[in-house]
Amino acid sequence: MRFLPSRQGLILVLIAAIGCAGRPDVSDQDASHWIAISQTPAMRITLDSSRIQSDSLGAFVWLRFDYTVTNPPMSDMPQPWRRMESRHLVDCKARRAKDIAMVIVDTAGVRHDGSQVLSPEWQPFEAHPLTVNVLEPVCAALPARRGA
Repeated sequence: MRFLPSRQGLILVLIAAIGCAGRPDVSDQDASHWIAISQTPAMRITLDSSRIQSDSLGAFVWLRFDYTVTNPPMSDMPQPWRRMESRHLVDCKARRAKDIAMVIVDTAGVRHDGSQVLSPEWQPFEAHPLTVNVLEPVCAALPARRGA
């Protein structure tokens, strides 16, 4: 699948919405493996507790961004969308993160790979597009590692 420059607009929407992320509504957490870590009027951000993997570099995590409004279709994705999932390697101790993958789920349930727009380099929390408003709650939600 070929991604056109319209994906850059997607990243800007994500950054803008995440930049104002606040505390999650604890009463709104569902009983599944997705744990709410942040919520704004524009979106809810959850962490998949069933797919956390740790190694010597940090924790591999999947995040889900559920938007309250439907986003318009993109040039290579004919359906509108309301959900995005992304995988990151998070080094909480060094306060840095690395992007691994991004999937946009359209309103028909079709998954579209958006990983080409990600930067695979380590970035400090303060410079990462997800911002400290998302990355710090990710770290807080991770199970404590023994000996850390």
